[in-house]
Amino acid sequence: MSTGSLRGWLCARFPAKLALPGMVVILQLVPSVGAQTPAYVPCIDTLAVNSTAVSVVVITDLCTPTTCGRGSNVIVNMEEQLKGSSGPARSAVSRVSFSIDAPAATLAGWKAGANRLLVFDHVRNGPLSSTESQKVIDLSAHGLKALTADMRVLFDPEQIIEGTRRAIGRHPNVYGMLTFSENLSAEAARALGTIAWTVTDVPLDSDLEQRAQSALYSREDGQRAEAARALGHFPSEDNASRLRRLLDDPALSNNGPGNVNIYFVRQAAYASLIGMGVTVLEPVLKKEPERH
Repeated sequence: MSTGSLRGWLCARFPAKLALPGMVVILQLVPSVGAQTPAYVPCIDTLAVNSTAVSVVVITDLCTPTTCGRGSNVIVNMEEQLKGSSGPARSAVSRVSFSIDAPAATLAGWKAGANRLLVFDHVRNGPLSSTESQKVIDLSAHGLKALTADMRVLFDPEQIIEGTRRAIGRHPNVYGMLTFSENLSAEAARALGTIAWTVTDVPLDSDLEQRAQSALYSREDGQRAEAARALGHFPSEDNASRLRRLLDDPALSNNGPGNVNIYFVRQAAYASLIGMGVTVLEPVLKKEPERH
């Protein structure tokens, strides 16, 4: 069984993920914990959509009790506000008091280096979540990397800002969109330098549906399984027809001699069809070990 196949099967069986830390300086991977728990890397599209405000700032001063209002800890040059109630601030740099959730030493280092920071404020995990946090990407950091929903890894600060801007533009006035837990593609994993089983959360939107429809024809078993899982969130006659074609998919797990193996692509397709409310006969989902 290929690595992609194993990931696809495991994700269908064990969709758990690690929580993000409250602060992200560079979009780094969280180490894997246990064989069934994937590492997690955030996606800038999801951060952008699920934030109330997104800004590009440079820290110019650290606050003192007499220089800033309550709730602020730094003074910044606001290069651009990509999202927020006051609208884009693209015509001129503005100096404002600001709050960044980071240790004092980190703030001082960013100030000393005049680092450009991409700040995602009041990030929610979904429309029903009451928990909010702040995520920060240090655009001046060495080894900068950021992941997009379509599995591109961006290294250039301006590309990351533009990718964030596009994500906001695709979902105007949206805050708290549902997400889908997706395995990293092999190419994205290589670009990020991870060999662990790694997932991200992408917006549950029409872009995901289109990517999943295309991936149903992938030669990678794991991609077909994941596409089948994703399409379950987009019930329609066309998607049900696509999923039915996978009910005899040959992809099989490899659990070793004497163990039951799973037709994991079939399993994902069947589960999505049932979730859609489609009446369909259960296909053969397991292969029993041969008895000698």
